[in-house]
Amino acid sequence: MAATTATWTIRKRLVTAFAALTAITLLVGGVGYYSAETGAAAVNEIGENRLPSIQSLLTISEAQTAVDAAENTLLAKGLSATMHQAQFKRFDDAWARYEAALKIYDPLPQTPEEAVIWKQFVPAWDAWWKDHLKYVEMVHEYEK
Repeated sequence: MAATTATWTIRKRLVTAFAALTAITLLVGGVGYYSAETGAAAVNEIGENRLPSIQSLLTISEAQTAVDAAENTLLAKGLSATMHQAQFKRFDDAWARYEAALKIYDPLPQTPEEAVIWKQFVPAWDAWWKDHLKYVEMVHEYEK
């Protein structure tokens, strides 16, 4: 017949209690260690991939906005030659920011959804930039 806990000796009860406490402590420690490792990996992913990606995409967006603003400024009548040249410099600066951001963004890992959107974005950006270059050409022709 199996012994019940009521018939256990104090020593057996203490050993069982400490064994249970040790098992619980190891389990909590293991869960804590796993959580810390997982958290560190997530923070690494954010710091090394996601934040640079977001910053690069924001820079690309800002460059596009700067080009649009400069194009709109060129539509104003009576701009001086200095103002015209300043807008063309804004174009060049925006393009340089875009290229720098692209060099950062392109090699970073992307989620599958992000990769699909990026593959759609690149041709759209290229078409937009070609339209911009045509606009610049028309402005130069108008200036003549």
